[in-house]
Amino acid sequence: MTKIKQNSNMSTMREPFSSLLRRAILESGLTRYAISVKSGVNQAALSRFVAGKRSLNLESVDKLVEVLGLEVRMPRKRKDG
Repeated sequence: MTKIKQNSNMSTMREPFSSLLRRAILESGLTRYAISVKSGVNQAALSRFVAGKRSLNLESVDKLVEVLGLEVRMPRKRKDG
């Protein structure tokens, strides 16, 4: 399972979630067609997203996260003292 981690250093620039998702798609080892079939996300929309030409709605993002086995984690809050 691929994990998408949020850097705990607030001053560091973070990679946008859309870029992380694009990278996960490209590094998945699956074709865009296979991802499209498994997720139900339109193949043309998926290709436009990967090419950076379009965004995806949250329903499509949810489907892709599930098919790609991604996990989004929130940072743990530090206890002072």
